[in-house]
Amino acid sequence: MVGAYMLAFGLIGAAGLVGLKYVEVTRGRRLAGTLRRRGDLFIIRMERTFNRFMHDLDESAAHRLLLVLFQKVALFFLLVIKGLERRMRNLLKRSRAKHEELKREPSSAFLKDVKSYKDALERPKMPEL
Repeated sequence: MVGAYMLAFGLIGAAGLVGLKYVEVTRGRRLAGTLRRRGDLFIIRMERTFNRFMHDLDESAAHRLLLVLFQKVALFFLLVIKGLERRMRNLLKRSRAKHEELKREPSSAFLKDVKSYKDALERPKMPEL
């Protein structure tokens, strides 16, 4: 199930990037240019640092490091998806709870008689504390 969520998330992200690029090309302007430039520089610095670190390690240690990194990233996305699911479930519960139930009258004569009999009964009063 997590694989399906990840696939859907990836497809939506790819479609969003294509749409963003289309908007940028049609307007002739880069959206959030300074922020994206800073992000690009950060990624380049991280890549250089990672490559320097990877050359110092042997192949098995580098492989283990990559596996751990991928696991951490996958767990992060799983937590994000679980959090979104919890919020959507709570929103759904709240939206369902706001509806008032309609009281309908009994449709058969027997049920009408039972209802009138129960309404006529005197209910015992609760003792006051």
